[in-house]
Amino acid sequence: MKILRILEISWLIIAIGSLCAGIYKLISAGLNQAVFIFAISIIAFVFFMIRRKQRISMEKQNASR
Repeated sequence: MKILRILEISWLIIAIGSLCAGIYKLISAGLNQAVFIFAISIIAFVFFMIRRKQRISMEKQNASR
């Protein structure tokens, strides 16, 4: 259970970090170079949501036992 929480937080940190890097790249170099970094941010956020739902469902299963 704790490993899922660690993975969840890790994906959130990656999403926030890449979003900040994307904004910086957008300001300094333009949209063409920032798109890839924003894509990484979106993918990391999707993985965060998947892990979150997985952790919540496992907690519900363990609580019902």
